[in-house]
Amino acid sequence: MTEQKKKKNKSGLALTLAFLIVVIFLTGWNADRFVAMMKTDLPGITPENAIWRTGSWNTNFTEYFRFRWELIDLYGLFNLSVGKQSLDNFDLVKDGEGVMQKTQEAFDRQQAEDSVKTLSASFAERGIPLIFVAQPPRFTEESFPVSAEVHFFGGRDPVFLKALTDAGVDVLEANVEGKVMLKTDMHLTTAAEFEVARQIAERLETLGIDYRDAGKIFDLGNYDSESHPFYGNLVKSAGRYFTLGGDSFELLHPRFKTDFTIENPESGKERSGDFRHSLMNGMEDELEYVKEPYWVLDYLAYPSAMYTITNHQQEDGCKILFVMDSVAMRSVAYLSLGAGQITVIDPRGENGNALLSEAMNTGDYDAVIVEGGGEEFYFSMDLN
Repeated sequence: MTEQKKKKNKSGLALTLAFLIVVIFLTGWNADRFVAMMKTDLPGITPENAIWRTGSWNTNFTEYFRFRWELIDLYGLFNLSVGKQSLDNFDLVKDGEGVMQKTQEAFDRQQAEDSVKTLSASFAERGIPLIFVAQPPRFTEESFPVSAEVHFFGGRDPVFLKALTDAGVDVLEANVEGKVMLKTDMHLTTAAEFEVARQIAERLETLGIDYRDAGKIFDLGNYDSESHPFYGNLVKSAGRYFTLGGDSFELLHPRFKTDFTIENPESGKERSGDFRHSLMNGMEDELEYVKEPYWVLDYLAYPSAMYTITNHQQEDGCKILFVMDSVAMRSVAYLSLGAGQITVIDPRGENGNALLSEAMNTGDYDAVIVEGGGEEFYFSMDLN
């Protein structure tokens, strides 16, 4: 080998090593946190919750990479500069108003239809009314200049709702004026969820159920509001700039006296205190440590399969079973202000359907409410 070739190979090796060092520096993760996460989560992974737990595990793993958000922002700026609308394998697209949407293929909701009918009939035998809440549509048909064959997250399925109505299920088709959906997330705005809670309370009162103080609870003048920048789950890997500024996530704190306990048997945890310190998770108090918290999770006890909220200001008030996924957490939180007790069951959680089946035959409820946001919720309900 000539001296010139040796020098060239050494230079190439040096450049390769330098490149690897830069890559490792840019994408290196916090090993201590990662090992701690493995020790905490791995023993809890079972065949029943493997997808749930490992999905969270993978998400946490990727978020430990250094400079991840800065690199994603650069990617977002590039998307914005070229007017890009679809995002690689995420199947995301902006509607006519610049709001991010998640496309999905049509799916068979027969399993969910049968499960809701089963729930409704079972509780009816015990004299307990069931309300199926159809969330407000997140978009109008006119906002999508695409084929009608594409199904967008957040649309209503009229065939599904008609099947429930024809079977005698009480369907509440919630409607909200103004901004319904966050631009960067598949969840509704806080104002929209608050309005859905008001409409549920109104339906409960129509059914003769003792829901209390609705006038005070659903008067926004009785709340202090604070807002925080928010970049949701539809753009976590797309760059905040791609969404033209992200969202403003609103938190509402009651000015009137509140006193709650939220019990979570799955984790063995219990929180008591006013609304803010029991039904909320204190993310607004941790901004010094958490740069961009996922604000949707500032409410209740997701992803636990079951937990109970007791309102000590309304000890003898109505008792509600609320079957839901994360789309209704803020609705449930504000609805609980006029109820005595709300038990939440998420059928997607470990043993969620077993807990739901048990609730069909036990529990002293005045009403049952079912509200889900997407195919995961529909597919997971299986009471046949």
